[in-house]
Amino acid sequence: MLADRGMMWIDLWIPASSALHRADPRGSLEVAGELWSSALTSFGGEAFAVANESLITQALEVCFAGVGHGEVLDQTGRKLVGLAAWRSREGSLLQGALYREMDESLPSQLSLSSRRREQLRRLVAEVSTDLASLGDASWARLRSDDVATRLAQAARNLLKDSERVEVQILPVALDR
Repeated sequence: MLADRGMMWIDLWIPASSALHRADPRGSLEVAGELWSSALTSFGGEAFAVANESLITQALEVCFAGVGHGEVLDQTGRKLVGLAAWRSREGSLLQGALYREMDESLPSQLSLSSRRREQLRRLVAEVSTDLASLGDASWARLRSDDVATRLAQAARNLLKDSERVEVQILPVALDR
């Protein structure tokens, strides 16, 4: 995993018994994207898009240089939250990385030719955005525990009280 201090990582564990669980990997990522979009929208501003088939872009070497299923996009179509998933019979672990401050030098840390690293650096700049770019300074001050609380509320809203929310939200942030 390649991470930097500008990312806020929050993992969502969704048990297989939950109505939020999807057997299809794409469906799991789309549920995670809906939760992230709802949580971020609850802080104010315009709604965030959730990437579907028509918005997917491929990045051969690294996930952060493309847009995958369920990833959350700003109003210009640039990625704000990247997602990854691990699934088993017991449930799904859905990992989200919210870009608080984009570090376009991330490709320089990869073992690639300098030409390819530069191509990826430009691609990351085109594909991704961060909270600092949303225009309102309050976005850059979001804390992982606040976002995690909003993710839990988004899960409760989707379930409409049909079950007790047992989504475990474990916030992890690389603090400065």
